[in-house]
Amino acid sequence: MKSVVFLLLILQLSLLGLYADQLFSINQQLDRSTYYSGQSGYVTVSASNGLGWDVYVKRVVVSFSWNQNFSLTFSTPKVLKSHQTASLGDVKFSIPLDDPQGNRFSGDYSYMIYVETSDNVYGTRIWSSGPYPIRILKAMPSLSLTLISYTKVAEQDSYFWINITLANSGMGPSTNTELRVYVDGNPMFYKRLDVVEPGIHGYSLSWIVPVPDIVAGDHNFVVKISCRELSEPVVSDTLKIKVEPPYKDYFMSHLGNLANKVVNYRRVIGGKEVTVSVDYRVIIGAKKTKYCGLSNIPPPFDTDNQISQWRAGFSANRMYNSINDCWYLVYFPVSYKG
Repeated sequence: MKSVVFLLLILQLSLLGLYADQLFSINQQLDRSTYYSGQSGYVTVSASNGLGWDVYVKRVVVSFSWNQNFSLTFSTPKVLKSHQTASLGDVKFSIPLDDPQGNRFSGDYSYMIYVETSDNVYGTRIWSSGPYPIRILKAMPSLSLTLISYTKVAEQDSYFWINITLANSGMGPSTNTELRVYVDGNPMFYKRLDVVEPGIHGYSLSWIVPVPDIVAGDHNFVVKISCRELSEPVVSDTLKIKVEPPYKDYFMSHLGNLANKVVNYRRVIGGKEVTVSVDYRVIIGAKKTKYCGLSNIPPPFDTDNQISQWRAGFSANRMYNSINDCWYLVYFPVSYKG
């Protein structure tokens, strides 16, 4: 009788070994349907334990047919109880940007999933699932930029914001992606973007307004994107932004008898008598000083400073602002005659 029971037990274990692969199953799901060369991704792996006893998951490996393996190792084995289905986690992977010959990586490939477990029946065992197909598309350098415009009041030490939408329609990620903003042809802002994955990305960029370097009026903003994948930078359309000085209406209403006038001053500059015309009909900038309080007047400009202003094309007038009890330098355009 004991011999019969023993034989039945041996037969049961043998059958269990034959069907173990059906009793322990592995499921997987890629994080996206389309991949490009140079891109990163992950595989979500889960398992169903139908063995009838607990197993301990030690490691999950995803092996790609382009000879790269990526693994997820548990420092403390993950318990998968009998008749339990559970997620084992995400196995992250990266796709080569170029093949060994230096060509852009692309093609149809496959991957296998291996799960290493231990238990009291089989000891250490490696379960497998696959192969699963994965298609890698060649990363094409295609970028587009959209800028959002609005009117900005330029105040000293205030931030000038520009919103940039970056659409990547097929270029792989790059650690060498650079974004540059040009204002009226001059470089104004630089930012290195760590990764630009395919998709739509929004960036809000800011920098301190260089008043009065950027004066009131319309200014042209251009954004350039450059990276390893692009043979030449992608240039955005020109964005026109209107910049307004702070408290423009207030200062215009407090010019007194200078309001709406062009005033001529005769001065000797460089041994030559010239007529300096200050146009008080237009304010091109206003900069808050450190002087506050009506009686705390900023010191006047000396002659050399005044002349340097005129040569630069503006004249700075000290004006009190009763709204915030501080003094401002208000800038008006200047031209020479003679």
